[in-house]
Amino acid sequence: MHFNVQSEVSRNPPQSTVRVTVTARSGINQKPFSNLQAFLPLGFAPLGIEASNSTRMIIGLDMEEGVGGLSADEAGMSFRFRVTTPPETNVDRRWIVVAKDRSIDPDTGLEKEVYTGWGVATGFGVVPAPVKLNFASIPEFQGWMAISFYIPTIAGGRYALITAPLDFGVKCPENYARSALICETFFADSTMPSYLTSLKRTVNVTLVGGAAEGDNTLFALMLGVVTPGAGVIPGRLSWQVRVLDSVFVVVDSALGVAPPKFELHVDASNPTLAWGTPPQRGEVSVATVEVNFKRRVKDMAAVLISLPEKYRHDIQHKSWA
Repeated sequence: MHFNVQSEVSRNPPQSTVRVTVTARSGINQKPFSNLQAFLPLGFAPLGIEASNSTRMIIGLDMEEGVGGLSADEAGMSFRFRVTTPPETNVDRRWIVVAKDRSIDPDTGLEKEVYTGWGVATGFGVVPAPVKLNFASIPEFQGWMAISFYIPTIAGGRYALITAPLDFGVKCPENYARSALICETFFADSTMPSYLTSLKRTVNVTLVGGAAEGDNTLFALMLGVVTPGAGVIPGRLSWQVRVLDSVFVVVDSALGVAPPKFELHVDASNPTLAWGTPPQRGEVSVATVEVNFKRRVKDMAAVLISLPEKYRHDIQHKSWA
């Protein structure tokens, strides 16, 4: 039989929930059937069920709720549902559909299920959300971290969970009560999936506003960061970002966000920013950035200043040789 699977988003994030449409159609001369089942690739699972790494999960396709016709001369019957994706792309992406019918065994008189057809569709891999992460990646630094990411607007992202790697810390800004940022330390509920209940070193930020760019929405946040001391050589430096909807279902994520290279021999204070005139939307203003290096840094050629999303500078040529 003919079988096809299609996700509603162009980029399917890891360990997140996406809505898919599967379409099945009878093959020529295929025997009648009364039951359809879809076998998902390893690591995929129906929404609300923990995935298995060793067994394909099965979804029953209710033919009374399908849209369209199943006969060979029709476009096919479509079924729409939500699944949770694996943390990384599988080698085997195939989705499988099987058709069954019930019959009476002439020898025993018992009812049994018989297979009347099957089909295979090439599925999809997972691609993390595009995330930018900037902070002073030096020993014993306590200061600001800038993080920005794009998510599909259709996903309905409401919250962002930011998770720091081992030996690092992430904090809500101390003055967040006086700003528009709604931030708190994340404490998982026991009803959440295991990949959320196991999170540590995580803050939960409510996503408000954002800048629309085509089918996506851009969010930019400022959070507090704490780096380990010089005696600690960081291991796996990956940060994690998960975006959840209003009912706390993960709808987008990036599970391996690389931070700036950790520099062991730099000792500097938290930078400060001052405006020559109060910045106005769409107008030019002069910004002064000051940073204090507490000791000499060997072979340092320049200081990189990263501007927030949507900002741009008017420096046209390099200022050092």
